[in-house]
Amino acid sequence: MIIRPNDKNIISKLKKFFFGIIDSYLSVSKLYIGGYLLNILGLQVIRSIFKNTLHKLKYYKTSIKKDDPILLKLEEEGIVLINNFMPVEEFNALKQILANVEKKKFFNFTQNHEKSNVSWTLGRIYKQYDETKKAYEILNKNFLNYLPYIETVLKQTISKNIKFNYQKLYLPKDKIDIKDSNAHLHTDKFFPCIKCFISIKDCLTVNDGPFFYMKKSHKLNFNKLKNEYINSIWYYKRKRNTNYDVDNPFEIKLDYINHLKIEPILCEENTLIITNNMGCHKRGRLSSGHSRKLIRISFYDQQLPFYKRLIGDYLTNRREKKVVKKLKANQIT
Repeated sequence: MIIRPNDKNIISKLKKFFFGIIDSYLSVSKLYIGGYLLNILGLQVIRSIFKNTLHKLKYYKTSIKKDDPILLKLEEEGIVLINNFMPVEEFNALKQILANVEKKKFFNFTQNHEKSNVSWTLGRIYKQYDETKKAYEILNKNFLNYLPYIETVLKQTISKNIKFNYQKLYLPKDKIDIKDSNAHLHTDKFFPCIKCFISIKDCLTVNDGPFFYMKKSHKLNFNKLKNEYINSIWYYKRKRNTNYDVDNPFEIKLDYINHLKIEPILCEENTLIITNNMGCHKRGRLSSGHSRKLIRISFYDQQLPFYKRLIGDYLTNRREKKVVKKLKANQIT
C-alpha cells in the first residue's frame, strides 16, 4: 500500500484528534462546566459543596500526627516551605547534573513562551536515562520523606513513581515580561490539589519572578463559595464576548476574598514548597535579565479515578520508554 503525502496529513490529524479525546477523558475535573445559564442557577456552587463534602467525609489513615507543624501550616495557610530540603552535598550534586544536562540541550527550549518575552527551558528528569538517573535518585530519595503530607491532604495513597520536571525561566535584557496565563491570579481546581516546587536557585526578590500565593484562599467557606459563583458566570460571559481581550481565561475576580493577602513566596535555593492550588496563586513577573530555576511536581493525575489512572500511567510509561529509547539512540550516534 502506498501512502501519499495527503494521506499522512489525514492520519496525523486523526491521531491528534484521537489522543485529544483521550487527554480530555483522562484530565481531572475541569474548573468550570455547564455553560452560562447552569452557572447562574448555581452549578459551580453545587459542584464545590459536593466535591469538598465528599473529600471531608473520606477516611484516610495517615502516619502524620494531627499536631505536626508542617501539616498544621499546610492546612491553615494552604502553603508550607521546607528550608534546607536536602543535604548540601546532594543539592550541589543535583545542581551540577542539571547544569550539565541543560548545557547538552537535553531539555526543550522555547523562546518568547506564550508571547511573554520569557524564555522557558523545560524537561522531565527520567530515572531510566543515564544523564538524569542520578538526579532522579537524589530528588526521589529526599522527596519521599514529605510524600505522607501530600497524601494526608489529598486523602489518598500516591504512586511512588514521582514525576520530576525541570523548569528554567529567563527574561532577556531590555525585555518586559508580559502576557502568559500563568502570571495571572487563578485557581487550578475547586477542590484540594497539590503542586510542589524545589528551588534550584535563590529567589529572594520580586525581580526573580517568585511564586505568589493568597494564603487561606484554599479554604471552602461562604465567601469562597460566593467567589466561585461569580467567577463561573464571569468565565462564560467572557467566552461569549469575542471582543473581550484577556490573557488568561481562568483569571478570577476577588470580590469576596479580597481581604486575604497575596504574597510573593521568597525562598533560598534548596527549598521545597508544597502548595494547595485550590487557593489563588500565580507566577511572578521576571525583571529584565533575571531568571528562576526549579523542579516542579504535580499530583493532579493522581486524583483521577482508579481506572483512569491505570490507563494514564500505561500511556505515560509507554511514551517515556519511547523518549528514553530515542535519547539513548542519539547518545550512541
